[in-house]
Amino acid sequence: MKMRVLCWLLLGLVILLPGNRVLADDGTTRDRVVIGENFTLKSGETIDGNLVVIGGETALEAGARVSGDLVVIGGSLRMDGAIGGSAIVIG
Repeated sequence: MKMRVLCWLLLGLVILLPGNRVLADDGTTRDRVVIGENFTLKSGETIDGNLVVIGGETALEAGARVSGDLVVIGGSLRMDGAIGGSAIVIG
């Protein structure tokens, strides 16, 4: 079981990392990456970009917003808030 989770985490990193390296960084992105911790976006809070959580529980409270995509790898998602892009949960 641990090997399977590790494989999924490595696959997620392989998929996510190359995409970030080809983009020019102009300092305006507000993406958030959380590894090995639970994450809660509280009511009224906004992330102006993408949110990636690896190995943790993720919660978006009512009134919270992620303007980009939301990716959870090796955890769970409780979404009462809103997202502007896609929500993907793996494992």
